[in-house]
Amino acid sequence: MEKAALPVELQARVVSATWHSRMTRSPIEGYDSWSKHEQIRAAVTRAGITRWLAIDDDPNHSCPARDYRLIRCESTMGLGSEATQLELRAKLQALVDTSDG
Repeated sequence: MEKAALPVELQARVVSATWHSRMTRSPIEGYDSWSKHEQIRAAVTRAGITRWLAIDDDPNHSCPARDYRLIRCESTMGLGSEATQLELRAKLQALVDTSDG
């Protein structure tokens, strides 16, 4: 997903994206063969963040221990799905709430 496809307010919050098969080059050798979870964790580590969420349209690439950070969406709808938007809002609010306390 390109950041430009997101609302401006959300674009500012996006830190990174994982490699996708449509990309012609991967930034790290072998990166395209990593699991989606490995790609996400590498992006999180590179960015130095501890509180994060990931949005993905492939449920086979999630890590159960990190599922609370994953927002699954349908490939055809993405963030156009109202249910996905609601889940994203709720999880973003939970991140805000945990940072306040």
